[in-house]
Amino acid sequence: MRKNIFTLILLSCMSLQLLAQTDNDEFRSTWVITWEHINSSSTVAQNQARVRQIMDDHVAANMNAVLWQARQGGTAYYNSSFEPWGPYAGGSDPGYDPLAYAIEQAHLRGLELHAWFNTFQAASTSPGTPAGDHPEWVCRDESGIPMPSSRALSPGMPEVRDYLVEVAMEIVNNYDVDGLHLDYVRWNEYSDLALRGKVSDQLAEISELDQVPDMDLLETLLDPQSGRYLYDIDHPYSAGVPDGYGSWPEFWRSSVTSLVEALHDSIQTQKPWVRLSVAALGKYNWSGWNGYNVVYQDAAKWFNDGSIDQLTPMHYHWTTATSFVGMLQGNCPECWSQFIQPGINAGRLYTAGPGSYLLTSNWSNHGGIVNAVRNVGWVDGFQFFSYGSWQDFDYWETAGRTFFDKKTKVRDTGLIVDDTPATPSIALQQINPLSIELTVTPPADLAQDQWFALYRDGLNSIDQDLSTIIDLHFGQEAFSVTDSFDGTQDHNAEYYYAVSMLDRYWNESLSSNVVVSDVLPSFPPQVLSAWPGDGDTVNVTSIIDFIFSKTMNTSSVEAAITVSPEAPMDEYLWSSENHRLRLYVQGHYEAGTTYSVTIGADALDVNGVELDGNGDGTPGDSYSLSFRTHDVDIAGPEIRAQYPDMSSGLDSFDVRGVLSFVFDELLDPGTVDESTITLWSGETQIEMDAVHSSNEFRSVIDVRAIDQLTAGESYELRLSTAITDTAGNQLSEEVIAPFSTQMNHYTESILIDDMRGTEGTWAAPGYSGTTAGILVSLSDFAYTNTVYLPASYAYSSRKKSAYLQYAWDLEYDGGAGPYMIREYLSGGAARDWTFDNSYTLQCFVYGDGSQNLLRFALDEAIGSSWPNHEVSMWRTVDWEGWRLVEWDLSDPEQVGVWIGNEVLDGSAYRIDSFQLTFDQEAGDAAGQIYFDELRVVKRMPGVSIDQDREVEIPNTVSLHQNYPNPFNPETMLSFSLPTNMQIRLSIFDIRGRELETLINDELTAGTHQHRFNGADYAAGVYMVVMETEFGTQARRMLLLK
Repeated sequence: MRKNIFTLILLSCMSLQLLAQTDNDEFRSTWVITWEHINSSSTVAQNQARVRQIMDDHVAANMNAVLWQARQGGTAYYNSSFEPWGPYAGGSDPGYDPLAYAIEQAHLRGLELHAWFNTFQAASTSPGTPAGDHPEWVCRDESGIPMPSSRALSPGMPEVRDYLVEVAMEIVNNYDVDGLHLDYVRWNEYSDLALRGKVSDQLAEISELDQVPDMDLLETLLDPQSGRYLYDIDHPYSAGVPDGYGSWPEFWRSSVTSLVEALHDSIQTQKPWVRLSVAALGKYNWSGWNGYNVVYQDAAKWFNDGSIDQLTPMHYHWTTATSFVGMLQGNCPECWSQFIQPGINAGRLYTAGPGSYLLTSNWSNHGGIVNAVRNVGWVDGFQFFSYGSWQDFDYWETAGRTFFDKKTKVRDTGLIVDDTPATPSIALQQINPLSIELTVTPPADLAQDQWFALYRDGLNSIDQDLSTIIDLHFGQEAFSVTDSFDGTQDHNAEYYYAVSMLDRYWNESLSSNVVVSDVLPSFPPQVLSAWPGDGDTVNVTSIIDFIFSKTMNTSSVEAAITVSPEAPMDEYLWSSENHRLRLYVQGHYEAGTTYSVTIGADALDVNGVELDGNGDGTPGDSYSLSFRTHDVDIAGPEIRAQYPDMSSGLDSFDVRGVLSFVFDELLDPGTVDESTITLWSGETQIEMDAVHSSNEFRSVIDVRAIDQLTAGESYELRLSTAITDTAGNQLSEEVIAPFSTQMNHYTESILIDDMRGTEGTWAAPGYSGTTAGILVSLSDFAYTNTVYLPASYAYSSRKKSAYLQYAWDLEYDGGAGPYMIREYLSGGAARDWTFDNSYTLQCFVYGDGSQNLLRFALDEAIGSSWPNHEVSMWRTVDWEGWRLVEWDLSDPEQVGVWIGNEVLDGSAYRIDSFQLTFDQEAGDAAGQIYFDELRVVKRMPGVSIDQDREVEIPNTVSLHQNYPNPFNPETMLSFSLPTNMQIRLSIFDIRGRELETLINDELTAGTHQHRFNGADYAAGVYMVVMETEFGTQARRMLLLK
């Protein structure tokens, strides 16, 4: 069995660092597909039970809405007077109204329900369907031939638009939906080339989801000879561009917009609180599969003009936090923010749509995406595709404990109605010391169902933005809610409660009267479980693991722990909630020895209550266990730390970064090589370098790709079970460590010092007068070939790094400090490198886990002199192994405090020093850190054309894929030559006709680039062809317009 040990440790044990939301406004939902909520082979009771489970799952995840598929392929999953029942209902009345029942169950649980409405897709030709009864409505190609399969209605026909508005308004008028959600609100993606010869399967076509098409289909979309189905019986290609329009694309976009505007107007007339939203393509108008240029969907216009109330794009191209934020606002012009500012400024709702179905191999990215997107101030929440993917991972309770750990409401926009509703009242009854019944009375004469938010706070003040929402309720009658506790809550005082009423637009009333509970009892902390168990026999490197019933005061617990016979602890590692503690022994326990571990009664929880060690409910007694170690070491090594990890971001790895694994014991270095450690991108193995290093107690494996990785890509590092400790014990299971790179590539890199003693002259630690509080005889700066950066050089003589050995004088100035090492660059070529504040300063640092603090220092020039110094912020050295440490000089928030003005306003900069200081509370008194590859760099969003870390002569002739691809109108062509040779580089169309010769010359060996501009070409597929004495190579390119 394969297991990702690192993910297991993080998720089940220690460090699930997923930030919760910071306020109470956040839309949350999933898309629920027809076949996920109804099955023709199930009974009514079974189908309805399935609906209730779906709603319960959303509640468990603290979601507040569902996007519920009600129309699909021209068929209905509700009582429709226009269209027949859909195939997943058996094509006939299923014995209940699926939409009415779903709305009822959603509202009972405080959930909105938005009817998901497939708009122009019309795959079914059954009697009563629009494509079946009106084949003349189906889209046609340039020759006037209608779609033979995967049918879609033409947005260009007024009668089609009128029909769809009537069908949609039947839902709005007859059902108490909270929103109408349009999908396939665009022209179809098919062509004669794509559908030619395709065997029609109507159920499969009806079930087609609005997802990113494969590359072959995407290429046909823009092939002029592909025969796109973009015309209809009233607007044939032969008649030319319709009157009143300057181009076919203008007509196509206007047609879809007319439907959206007409439907929004109709909804506003009947039920203006029903929010109209659209499942827009994730890319508005840039590269590849995008709405504006490919399927003629202008979602930004609808959002800006107010033709929709909520923009809910399908952001399926992006699977990492970094790329997600870049798509929203960081990677402009390929981002949403620059196109939707009027809608943002107006206050309309924009919610992000991660494609959960694409995250199955990187499922943990959900939390990172959510937390990163929360930093984009104009994003109002999330809709995930789809319910089934979340169900496969049973993710509901996990999400509800972590990044969705509080209930939320939907932000009111105030754009339609901005009235303040009347205020309800609340009454409290203390049922028992740990249970409170709250009864809400709506305002008198309430004639319509409304939303109610029930708040709780530990302070005698209810803040509707920050106080905890314990219940969302929908209705107009009085209702009661019970708030219960189990005695392990941290809060052991009164709780205060209030309620508000929110109308269908989510405008909120003032808070009601405040009621207060009795003081809640909070039981004393107990040890719920421990490893090893009392009397167990364990390995000499075993971890001691305690789980407490309460949030603990960590320092009091650590001080209360004793081990006999004495075994010094190397680390106390707490979970993020301070409920779980792991103890790592320094080195190992003695073999064949019995140990006792005691947590004294003076271990306290966060409220200062002493430990209840014997579990009798009374504080003030200790907890003890004993275990014996095996006579010999029989357990394999375990990973105790890894980078990247969830707290650092599994999707933010630098393309030149180093992966690190810290083990709990010493490894056999002979088992650490390319046969036991492999790096993969999908099914492709990536060449990498793995370096083993160790201290007295444990080993570290550092891994780095030989060539820089590709930006925005997913990778896996695999450690096989053939890796052993020094006793020959193997890893128990294969380790699979997934990670993804940042969506950034390097555009410039200047190596200042390779840290091998040839470029820079670094003074001894005690050289600078700023250095203070060290033991000089035990402190040194030198070079070593025992610890070095992976993939730094191909030959052994250059595999070196610099190290700073340090020891703090604990008696210095009476132990008060201040402590400082200024490791000064006093001369050499490295001292001559100057740069400005547009760069990022980087250095690889091998940490010692000392918890001491490190920073960079720069000299700052004013004109021709260097009078000033500026520093970066301190960074805690809390890692072991190599780590890329950097300072973005363009970010004023990253400037620290020393003897400058804390502003990088000089004319130039150069390296002054590394600086280290002693953390007198948590830091080690001595240690050793290493440095390699000190440089300044520049980066840009996107994927690099040249992925080589170093300039090397290629060994084969190779024509690389152009970047970007698809492109509009420019792209970079790149090719490699192993020797000087004659080459011819040309552009051909898809029919094989040569259109242009770009290069016909003898070129030198190396990698070459040529920028191609397709402004004079029509949109479509083209070939770039390279001819050399070794043959012909070709690459396909896709030009968008």
